[in-house]
Amino acid sequence: MKSDDHIKELWEDLNRGIEVTLASDAADRQAGVRDGFRRYFHQVMGRSMAIAVVPRSCDEVASGLPADDGATLNLVYRKAEGLLARLGDAYQFYVASEGGLETLEVAGKSLHFIRNWTVLLGPFGQAWGCSASLQLPRQLIESLDGGDSNEANSMVAMPGKRRGGGMISSLTHGAENRRSAVAQSTFNALCSLFFGRVDFPHRSSR
Repeated sequence: MKSDDHIKELWEDLNRGIEVTLASDAADRQAGVRDGFRRYFHQVMGRSMAIAVVPRSCDEVASGLPADDGATLNLVYRKAEGLLARLGDAYQFYVASEGGLETLEVAGKSLHFIRNWTVLLGPFGQAWGCSASLQLPRQLIESLDGGDSNEANSMVAMPGKRRGGGMISSLTHGAENRRSAVAQSTFNALCSLFFGRVDFPHRSSR
Protein backbone atom coordinates (compact mmCIF):
# COMPACT_ATOMS: atom_id res chain seq x y z
CA MET A 1 0.00 0.00 0.00
CA LYS A 2 1.44 3.35 -0.99
CA SER A 3 1.88 6.05 1.65
CA ASP A 4 -0.20 9.24 1.65
CA ASP A 5 2.91 11.24 0.70
CA HIS A 6 3.64 8.94 -2.21
CA ILE A 7 0.05 9.17 -3.44
CA LYS A 8 0.22 12.97 -3.21
CA GLU A 9 3.45 12.95 -5.22
CA LEU A 10 1.87 10.71 -7.86
CA TRP A 11 -1.16 12.97 -8.09
CA GLU A 12 1.03 16.07 -8.52
CA ASP A 13 2.86 14.25 -11.29
CA LEU A 14 -0.44 13.51 -13.05
CA ASN A 15 -1.44 17.16 -12.78
CA ARG A 16 1.58 18.12 -14.88
CA GLY A 17 0.25 16.00 -17.73
CA ILE A 18 -0.72 12.40 -18.38
CA GLU A 19 1.46 10.20 -20.55
CA VAL A 20 -0.04 6.99 -21.88
CA THR A 21 1.39 4.39 -24.21
CA LEU A 22 -0.93 2.03 -26.08
CA ALA A 23 -0.21 -1.46 -27.41
CA SER A 24 -1.65 -0.68 -30.84
CA ASP A 25 -1.00 1.67 -33.73
CA ALA A 26 -4.68 1.75 -34.77
CA ALA A 27 -5.85 5.37 -34.93
CA ASP A 28 -9.35 4.60 -33.63
CA ARG A 29 -8.01 2.78 -30.57
CA GLN A 30 -5.63 5.65 -29.86
CA ALA A 31 -8.47 8.18 -30.11
CA GLY A 32 -10.73 5.98 -27.95
CA VAL A 33 -8.16 5.72 -25.15
CA ARG A 34 -7.70 9.50 -25.21
CA ASP A 35 -11.48 10.00 -25.13
CA GLY A 36 -11.78 7.70 -22.12
CA PHE A 37 -9.06 9.55 -20.18
CA ARG A 38 -10.53 12.95 -21.05
CA ARG A 39 -14.01 11.91 -19.98
CA TYR A 40 -12.79 10.50 -16.67
CA PHE A 41 -10.67 13.46 -15.65
CA HIS A 42 -13.24 16.00 -16.86
CA GLN A 43 -16.45 14.41 -15.60
CA VAL A 44 -15.25 12.63 -12.47
CA MET A 45 -12.33 14.75 -11.33
CA GLY A 46 -13.56 18.05 -12.75
CA ARG A 47 -10.20 18.83 -14.31
CA SER A 48 -8.89 19.52 -17.78
CA MET A 49 -5.70 17.52 -18.16
CA ALA A 50 -3.08 17.41 -20.89
CA ILE A 51 -3.20 13.83 -22.17
CA ALA A 52 -0.73 12.30 -24.60
CA VAL A 53 -1.40 8.81 -25.99
CA VAL A 54 1.59 7.30 -27.78
CA PRO A 55 0.78 4.28 -30.01
CA ARG A 56 3.18 1.35 -30.12
CA SER A 57 3.18 -1.46 -32.63
CA CYS A 58 2.71 -4.83 -31.02
CA ASP A 59 4.37 -8.06 -32.14
CA GLU A 60 1.38 -10.17 -31.10
CA VAL A 61 -1.30 -9.71 -33.74
CA ALA A 62 -4.66 -11.32 -33.04
CA SER A 63 -6.22 -13.24 -35.93
CA GLY A 64 -9.91 -12.61 -35.52
CA LEU A 65 -11.67 -12.03 -32.21
CA PRO A 66 -10.71 -14.02 -29.11
CA ALA A 67 -13.32 -16.69 -28.42
CA ASP A 68 -14.24 -15.69 -24.85
CA ASP A 69 -13.65 -13.05 -22.18
CA GLY A 70 -10.82 -15.03 -20.60
CA ALA A 71 -8.90 -15.17 -23.88
CA THR A 72 -9.47 -11.45 -24.46
CA LEU A 73 -8.32 -10.51 -20.95
CA ASN A 74 -5.18 -12.61 -21.29
CA LEU A 75 -4.42 -11.08 -24.69
CA VAL A 76 -4.70 -7.46 -23.55
CA TYR A 77 -2.74 -8.17 -20.36
CA ARG A 78 0.14 -9.74 -22.29
CA LYS A 79 0.24 -6.72 -24.60
CA ALA A 80 0.26 -4.18 -21.76
CA GLU A 81 2.83 -6.18 -19.79
CA GLY A 82 4.98 -6.35 -22.91
CA LEU A 83 5.01 -2.55 -23.14
CA LEU A 84 5.90 -2.22 -19.48
CA ALA A 85 8.76 -4.70 -19.86
CA ARG A 86 10.11 -2.84 -22.93
CA LEU A 87 9.70 0.73 -21.71
CA GLY A 88 10.08 0.58 -17.92
CA ASP A 89 8.93 3.77 -16.20
CA ALA A 90 8.95 5.94 -19.32
CA TYR A 91 5.15 6.37 -19.14
CA GLN A 92 2.57 6.70 -16.39
CA PHE A 93 0.07 4.33 -17.98
CA TYR A 94 0.51 1.22 -20.14
CA VAL A 95 -2.68 0.32 -21.96
CA ALA A 96 -3.99 -2.43 -24.20
CA SER A 97 -7.50 -2.67 -25.62
CA GLU A 98 -9.11 -5.40 -27.72
CA GLY A 99 -12.54 -6.64 -28.74
CA GLY A 100 -13.63 -10.18 -28.06
CA LEU A 101 -16.54 -12.62 -28.09
CA GLU A 102 -18.38 -14.27 -25.21
CA THR A 103 -20.90 -17.09 -25.48
CA LEU A 104 -23.51 -17.73 -22.78
CA GLU A 105 -26.02 -20.55 -22.51
CA VAL A 106 -29.49 -19.18 -21.73
CA ALA A 107 -32.64 -21.31 -21.72
CA GLY A 108 -30.91 -23.98 -23.75
CA LYS A 109 -29.68 -21.57 -26.41
CA SER A 110 -26.23 -20.21 -27.13
CA LEU A 111 -26.12 -16.41 -27.16
CA HIS A 112 -23.05 -14.68 -28.56
CA PHE A 113 -21.89 -11.21 -27.52
CA ILE A 114 -19.14 -8.84 -28.58
CA ARG A 115 -17.53 -6.26 -26.28
CA ASN A 116 -14.25 -4.42 -25.86
CA TRP A 117 -11.85 -4.88 -22.94
CA THR A 118 -9.18 -2.41 -21.77
CA VAL A 119 -6.47 -2.99 -19.18
CA LEU A 120 -4.50 -0.17 -17.52
CA LEU A 121 -1.18 -0.67 -15.80
CA GLY A 122 -0.49 2.51 -13.85
CA PRO A 123 0.83 4.13 -10.70
CA PHE A 124 -1.89 2.52 -8.55
CA GLY A 125 -1.59 -0.96 -9.99
CA GLN A 126 -3.80 -2.45 -12.67
CA ALA A 127 -7.48 -2.24 -13.56
CA TRP A 128 -9.84 -3.58 -16.20
CA GLY A 129 -12.91 -2.19 -17.90
CA CYS A 130 -15.23 -3.31 -20.68
CA SER A 131 -17.67 -1.63 -23.01
CA ALA A 132 -21.35 -2.45 -23.28
CA SER A 133 -22.09 -5.86 -24.77
CA LEU A 134 -23.75 -6.24 -28.14
CA GLN A 135 -25.48 -9.49 -29.06
CA LEU A 136 -24.57 -10.94 -32.43
CA PRO A 137 -27.75 -11.41 -34.47
CA ARG A 138 -28.99 -14.95 -35.12
CA GLN A 139 -28.65 -14.57 -38.89
CA LEU A 140 -25.01 -13.57 -38.57
CA ILE A 141 -24.21 -16.61 -36.44
CA GLU A 142 -26.00 -18.88 -38.90
CA SER A 143 -24.01 -17.48 -41.80
CA LEU A 144 -20.71 -17.91 -39.93
CA ASP A 145 -21.67 -21.48 -39.07
CA GLY A 146 -22.36 -22.19 -42.72
CA GLY A 147 -26.11 -22.28 -42.27
CA ASP A 148 -28.11 -22.67 -45.45
CA SER A 149 -30.88 -20.24 -44.52
CA ASN A 150 -31.53 -18.08 -47.58
CA GLU A 151 -32.98 -15.40 -45.32
CA ALA A 152 -29.86 -15.31 -43.19
CA ASN A 153 -27.45 -15.27 -46.11
CA SER A 154 -29.32 -12.49 -47.85
CA MET A 155 -29.48 -10.25 -44.77
CA VAL A 156 -25.91 -10.48 -43.54
CA ALA A 157 -23.12 -8.24 -44.72
CA MET A 158 -19.97 -9.49 -43.01
CA PRO A 159 -19.06 -6.82 -40.43
CA GLY A 160 -15.67 -5.78 -39.19
CA LYS A 161 -13.96 -3.36 -41.58
CA ARG A 162 -11.47 -1.32 -39.55
CA ARG A 163 -11.93 1.85 -41.59
CA GLY A 164 -15.67 1.58 -41.16
CA GLY A 165 -15.47 1.44 -37.36
CA GLY A 166 -15.25 -2.32 -36.97
CA MET A 167 -17.94 -4.90 -36.24
CA ILE A 168 -19.68 -2.68 -33.67
CA SER A 169 -20.17 0.06 -36.24
CA SER A 170 -21.59 -2.41 -38.74
CA LEU A 171 -24.06 -3.88 -36.24
CA THR A 172 -25.20 -0.47 -34.93
CA HIS A 173 -25.37 1.17 -38.38
CA GLY A 174 -22.64 3.61 -37.36
CA ALA A 175 -24.27 4.79 -34.12
CA GLU A 176 -21.37 3.23 -32.17
CA ASN A 177 -17.92 2.16 -33.31
CA ARG A 178 -14.68 0.74 -32.05
CA ARG A 179 -13.48 4.17 -30.91
CA SER A 180 -16.50 4.67 -28.66
CA ALA A 181 -16.21 1.10 -27.30
CA VAL A 182 -12.54 1.64 -26.45
CA ALA A 183 -13.42 4.97 -24.82
CA GLN A 184 -16.08 3.38 -22.61
CA SER A 185 -13.90 0.45 -21.54
CA THR A 186 -11.00 2.83 -20.79
CA PHE A 187 -13.26 5.10 -18.74
CA ASN A 188 -14.58 2.13 -16.75
CA ALA A 189 -11.05 0.88 -16.08
CA LEU A 190 -10.03 4.32 -14.81
CA CYS A 191 -13.02 4.37 -12.46
CA SER A 192 -11.79 1.14 -10.88
CA LEU A 193 -8.13 2.20 -10.85
CA PHE A 194 -8.71 5.46 -8.98
CA PHE A 195 -11.55 4.36 -6.70
CA GLY A 196 -10.72 5.21 -3.10
CA ARG A 197 -7.40 6.85 -4.02
CA VAL A 198 -8.49 10.49 -4.06
CA ASP A 199 -11.43 12.40 -2.63
CA PHE A 200 -13.39 13.95 -5.49
CA PRO A 201 -16.07 16.62 -5.36
CA HIS A 202 -19.57 15.16 -5.43
CA ARG A 203 -21.02 15.27 -8.92
CA SER A 204 -24.70 14.57 -9.18
CA SER A 205 -25.91 12.72 -12.26
CA ARG A 206 -27.88 14.72 -14.78
